[in-house]
Amino acid sequence: MLVEVRGALARIGVGTTSRWLNGHHGIDFDAISGEERGRFAQEDLDDLDAADTFVLWNPRHHHRGGRGGRHVETGYALAHGKRVILVGERENVFHYLPEVEVVKDFPSLVERLSP
Repeated sequence: MLVEVRGALARIGVGTTSRWLNGHHGIDFDAISGEERGRFAQEDLDDLDAADTFVLWNPRHHHRGGRGGRHVETGYALAHGKRVILVGERENVFHYLPEVEVVKDFPSLVERLSP
């Protein structure tokens, strides 16, 4: 799904820095070494450093799912003064900070990011 989102954003001239969308992070997490997990984490932080805006994809069906990386990334982006746009619904207290922009869906994100 998010690979398609990346493609749609590219069509309106919005680039992405998230290397995990290239698929190499989608492997069986439990089957990789701690060193490789650390490398993936550092890549994610480096990609956030290279970005102007952090888009948090957070529809209701994502709540309480995953490993929590999106929450760490949100905090990192906020701490580093990045623009944060949440697509979907607020899930935790930090999503209520005034600097977190909330849009309901992908068309709303495109509208927000369009030049």
